[in-house]
Amino acid sequence: MEETKEKKIRFRKLHPAIVFFLVMLYWELLFQLLIFETVKWEFLFIMMHTLCPAAVLGLLCRLFPRVGNRIAFTVLQILLCVLFVAQLIYYSIFNVFLSVYSIKRGGGQALDFADVVWSAVAGNWWKLLLLVLPVVLLAVFCGKFVQFEREKWLQSGIMVVIAVICYLAAVLTLQIGGTELYSPYDLYYKTVSSELSMQKLGVLTTMRLDLEHVVFNDGKTELAGLDLGAEQETEPEGEAVTETTTEETTAAEETTAETTAEPETDPPVDTSPNVMDIDFDQLIAKEKNETIRTMHEYFQAVTPTNKNEYTGMFEGYNLIYICAEGFSKWAVDPKATPTLYRMVNEGFVFENFYNPVWGVSTSDGEYVTCTGLIPKSGCWSFETTGLNGIYLPFTFGRQFEALGIKPFAYHDHSYTYYGRDSSHPNMGYTFKAVGNGLEIPSTWPESDLEMMKASVDDYIKEDRFHAYYMTVSGHLVYNFTGNYIANQNKALVEDLDYPENVKAYIACNAELDKAMEYLLKRLEEAGKADKTLIVINGDHYPYGLVDDYFAGAVPGTLDKLAGKKIEGTLEMYRSNLIIYSPSMEEPIHVSKYCSSLDILPTVTNLLGLEYDSRLLMGKDILSDAEPLLIFNNRSWITDRCEYNAANGKVTAFPGKKVTEDYVSRINKIVNNKFSISASIIDYDYYAHVLDKSGRNG
Repeated sequence: MEETKEKKIRFRKLHPAIVFFLVMLYWELLFQLLIFETVKWEFLFIMMHTLCPAAVLGLLCRLFPRVGNRIAFTVLQILLCVLFVAQLIYYSIFNVFLSVYSIKRGGGQALDFADVVWSAVAGNWWKLLLLVLPVVLLAVFCGKFVQFEREKWLQSGIMVVIAVICYLAAVLTLQIGGTELYSPYDLYYKTVSSELSMQKLGVLTTMRLDLEHVVFNDGKTELAGLDLGAEQETEPEGEAVTETTTEETTAAEETTAETTAEPETDPPVDTSPNVMDIDFDQLIAKEKNETIRTMHEYFQAVTPTNKNEYTGMFEGYNLIYICAEGFSKWAVDPKATPTLYRMVNEGFVFENFYNPVWGVSTSDGEYVTCTGLIPKSGCWSFETTGLNGIYLPFTFGRQFEALGIKPFAYHDHSYTYYGRDSSHPNMGYTFKAVGNGLEIPSTWPESDLEMMKASVDDYIKEDRFHAYYMTVSGHLVYNFTGNYIANQNKALVEDLDYPENVKAYIACNAELDKAMEYLLKRLEEAGKADKTLIVINGDHYPYGLVDDYFAGAVPGTLDKLAGKKIEGTLEMYRSNLIIYSPSMEEPIHVSKYCSSLDILPTVTNLLGLEYDSRLLMGKDILSDAEPLLIFNNRSWITDRCEYNAANGKVTAFPGKKVTEDYVSRINKIVNNKFSISASIIDYDYYAHVLDKSGRNG
């Protein structure tokens, strides 16, 4: 009787491969629900791609004696769980996913913000509990339900065959979803987009593809799905997309800017293309590298933007460019931040400016504003350009350096963070930060005002100058206990009708306001104010305020700050772009849709500096070019519609006609820009086109 019972118990035990499959499927399903709040039909592909790794892991847990197999089983379960936990926490903080490169490169730097991590852990405790639950249960009960006896060689061979069959089945079924752009097939073989891949292929497959890309492809990205024809197509005719909906959304005006008409006696405006003398035909004929030749063909096909009435408006001016940590449209308050409020409303007023968040948060946000390029997925683009000495001739540092002007760059935190000690000198700057020549009080976060006081004398006495700043006072976590800057400025926000963390956020930005007040005063005293252009934009939206991301976050905090529902929509990224000079007599309102990607060409045109508009991914906002606002997950906005890549939904603006061909064309253009931007880094493309002085090579 006892022998029969023992046999029944053994019969009920499961092969480790089956347990791995069930647990991984549970994690993938839970991740879809927690992050994307839905499970789509593409989950079929996630399930298929879970079979092979489950078989492989199950095999590994039957190769050793029983005790060894059980230890291996537990360790592998913990490691897999850690991957899901890490992705959840990282996404909860930055609203983007964690890459293999960031795990390898940024582990030590994450410890610098341990309080942020622990706050995110506390704020997501119940989600983490659901992820960890299977590991706990299996650690206790796996001995009763899982087979840990060593398998015979024949059984192991069978498992290898099963793993191969599962892999082949997984890759073959990819074609069920088609092979078009952003399909599971395309994301598996061609397009690199972590957010879309996470949603359609799952966490484990996305991270495996990322690892393969880093290890076996030398980090280089192929020009996947490049479509040169899309760059030259005219607007296709056709009926409106059937799934298109119309919402009460502010549509972009046909005019670029609302300004007073020029007197008839003024000379005609030069509207010639903003290009340099580059002979692409000759470059194509001489180039032996297929990828670089394709890039030549792409840039030759791109339609340049034209010069306009604002070209050279600030020619000969000094430039102070500030990328502000966590700066947002809603950080500006007439009482708490009066200087910023004046600069927002008395310079260029960009009514539809967006500041998308990119894959590496602050570093990628900074990279976009400084280079006019889309960050490359799977690496730290800024650091990569610095370490590899990638030639970036259109950055303001290089442009002013070419004029014989010594440019300076500053950051009020560690000089090595995100590899700025290599990226910023590579842009031509003399770089100073904490630990590298910038002497300021040690606080967390550090003071933008103190940074300004410690740096202005480096350049303000020069006849012409350019200074770039990356601030830190606006950094999360937003409270009055652990944030020194917020506590220092608490009195400025006490009367505001907001939750405590929103008040703390505005108090942090009050420090930036003080820095701007000090800067303007020094410029005025030096007689340089009327010949200085100041540009300010954020690195990303204040994700530290988003509901559930941090312990103690008030539900709908970002909505309360904005005064309307924006969380979970593209409206989260709406912000302010400040382009301001004390010499401006009246504000210039611009209603065109635009983003941080467009800042470099726009300001370069305003300064009257030579550049080639075809070689940047952004466009001069003040030109007559069709607007194209691009987000990290391949969503986009034009003056006709909004496209959400996550669900394929097209929302037409009032009175605008949108065809399927139009959406397809813009999707191809967006994909081109992502692929080309990555290849500019991979192949040091600008060095093939221009010599080090910026002239045609």
